[in-house]
Amino acid sequence: MHYFFIFIFSDKAYLEYKTVQGGSVVLYHTEVPSAFRGKGVAKILAKSAFDHFVTQDVKMKVTCTYLQKYLKENPNQEYTKRILP
Repeated sequence: MHYFFIFIFSDKAYLEYKTVQGGSVVLYHTEVPSAFRGKGVAKILAKSAFDHFVTQDVKMKVTCTYLQKYLKENPNQEYTKRILP
């Protein structure tokens, strides 16, 4: 397991992913402490992860429902051309 994370005081929000055979990644979980939900923290994690994998030209499989929603609400050709079914 690998993470993108943000520390918010003593709490931590994170996006969890794993690397799979062939070098692609599966983005499968996003967690934000309840006190910070609805404040854009998950959106920052999502953008950071997608931008990172675009920069590295890595294919992504997105199974996290929040990240799937993010992609629908923030269409970006650089993201979508790297998304695996």
